[in-house]
Order: sequence, then C-alpha cells, then structure tokens
Amino acid sequence: MQDDMVNVVKYPVEAQRWVGVTAPTYNALLKSGLLGRTGPDNSVVWEDLQHYDRYGTQWQIAGRPPLPTRMVSAEFIQSMPPPPDIRDEKYPGVQTWFYVWREGMPDVEEALETDTCWLAHFYLTPNTYLWSAPTSTATVSPMLLKLRSKRIVLGTKLRTVLYPDPTGSLGLVTVFAPNGSLKESLETAYDIAGPVLDELSVEYDQPLPVSHALAVGIPSGLIVTFSPWQPEIRTLEPGHRLLPRCPHPELKHAVALYREGVSSNSPFHQFLTLWKVYENACEVRGTWQRHHKRRPEKVQEEVIPKAFAFGGYEGLTFDQVKQELNRPFRVALAHGGKIDDGEPKTAATAEDFLSVVYAVPVMRYIANVTLKNVRATLDSTQRSSA
Repeated sequence: MQDDMVNVVKYPVEAQRWVGVTAPTYNALLKSGLLGRTGPDNSVVWEDLQHYDRYGTQWQIAGRPPLPTRMVSAEFIQSMPPPPDIRDEKYPGVQTWFYVWREGMPDVEEALETDTCWLAHFYLTPNTYLWSAPTSTATVSPMLLKLRSKRIVLGTKLRTVLYPDPTGSLGLVTVFAPNGSLKESLETAYDIAGPVLDELSVEYDQPLPVSHALAVGIPSGLIVTFSPWQPEIRTLEPGHRLLPRCPHPELKHAVALYREGVSSNSPFHQFLTLWKVYENACEVRGTWQRHHKRRPEKVQEEVIPKAFAFGGYEGLTFDQVKQELNRPFRVALAHGGKIDDGEPKTAATAEDFLSVVYAVPVMRYIANVTLKNVRATLDSTQRSSA
C-alpha cells in the first residue's frame, strides 16, 4: 500500500477515534481484515474505513481494488486434516469449526483463552471475503428487504446493528457479545440476532435466511466460523451407470425425500425430512418381508458406530435411536402447540437450534444406511426372479 495511490490514515489513534471503538476492539478489527487494506505500520485506507462504517464489513464491489477471495472451498475442506477430536470420521453434517489465524496473532489456544469478548456476524448475503463455506446458501439474489443505511436495534441486551449490503439489501447483523467462552458468546449473540430477524420476517413477510456466521475475537482478531462437514467430492464418470429413475417404484418417495433432506440448508427441515426417509424405507421393507416371508438383506449393519459425530448414540440400533429421538425432536419439531414434554423446538433459541444441528448427522446416517439396505433387499428379489 503506497501513499501516492490511496488516501492513507497513518495514525491508529486517529482511525480508532473515527471508527468509534475501544483500542482492543480496533486492534481486533484491524487484524481480522474487517478494516480492509493495511500497511506494514498498521496504517489503513480511508476508503476502507468508510466502507466498514457503512457496511460493518468489507465487500468486493465494482470500482474497488480487488480484495482476496477467501471462501472456504470444498476442495480446501477435503484436503485439510480433520480436527483431532473427530479423527478421520468425516460423516456428513457434523458441525465443523474453522479458525482463521494471521501472522502476528497469538496462537489459537492462547487467543481463545485471553480474548475478552467477541463480535458476532450473521450474514444474510454470502461474503466470500469473510470465509463463507461452500454450503453457504441464501436466496439467489440479495434479500428483498431493503435497508438504506445501518440501523442500531434498540431494546436488545447487547449492541446489535443491521447493515445493508452493497445492493442496498439487508446483508448483515452484528452483535457485540459479552465476556465468556466462544460457545457461550455465540449462543448469546444468536439469541439476540435470531428474534430480530424473526420479527422482521413476519412484519415484512420476507425470507431472511442466515447464510453463514462467524465471530471475531477481541483483541486477538482471530476469526472463527463453522459449517457442516460435507460429503466427499465425487465425479460422475462417462462409464458410470446412469439410471432414469429409481429402479424400485415403491421406494421413489424415500429417494425423493432423501434428496430434499440433504439439499436443505435448514437443520429443522433436514431432520424431519430424513426422519420421513427412514419411516418410508422401513414401511417398504416391512411390506416386502410380509410378502416374501424371509429376512431382508443388510449390506451394512443398522447400528450407530462409535464416532465423534454420534456422541451419546454409539452402539444403539436404529430403532433404539428412533425411540430416543421421537418425542424430544420429531414431535417437538413437527408440532407448534404445547406438547407433553415441554415446548415446541424452534430456531428461537441457540440451545434448540444447536441441539437439532447435532442430531442431523445421526438422522442422516440412519436414513442413508437404511436406504442402501432396502435397495439391496429389493434388488435381491429381482435377482432371484431373473
């Protein structure tokens, strides 16, 4: 960055005063890249400071010098080693955390221990400059709810600000989370941002999906983001079999439900749809067994394996897991009124939201294995009659 090319703010105190934050917060914004381009002496660009003030972040827009695209690509995720606690068990749907460290920051463990608070970002418009994951989905175009300029939300426990994206649509909600662990701070921030978006969605009759979220540690500047672990990248080769439809008409609903479930970005929709996959596949298998009077095929054992992804359910049969998940999840998600075991389960709180997020990989594994086994059973009928 050269002074003759851009209008540079050389003195950090001057920039900090203009942004209107404390010194630790300014340090975090600077190191995280939220203030845009910086020089070796921590000087910043006036244009980028203005951009942050207007949008609460940095966006790549026409006319700006190019910002690095830092999307967490599927290829990058596939090549990186999994976190130590999940070993090589890369089951789809498991919530995975990514720590974005930059030179000059304390190491991740030190930052997590010494950061005093967190700045949470909830993006409605995916921002490839701020580590959006390959699963970050939203409406095809920016939100239809427009926002002329940033708005502070009055009445929230913590400072909460709505920001437009460069198209003038609502693009970001930020929450300054209090002291506490990363997990506690993010849950607190979610419990504030979620109800704000809920109210806006009803008031203006608009879909307002959060495409991705992250947190910035203060004062370290460490960025933490998270997304579900994805299946392996696969290639449909010229020689691979390509079917025009499911070869077993009785299984067409389960197959359709599976695609719907794994294609959704909502854990609530995922759970209920994958539950229906399991129900439908079991019904098809039961009908087959009553007709053929013999044991169905099982190419894979219908028992939850020992894995980080399935904590609390290891060793249980699929039917046992279904019994455990039925009332606290299936019933609580499917009904909006009072239920015997308490209230409905919704996205109104981080606790409910995360509980469903952690249950989805279990339900996805059950649905996938059951479908494979039922298909093998139906295939065996065709082979025996050929």
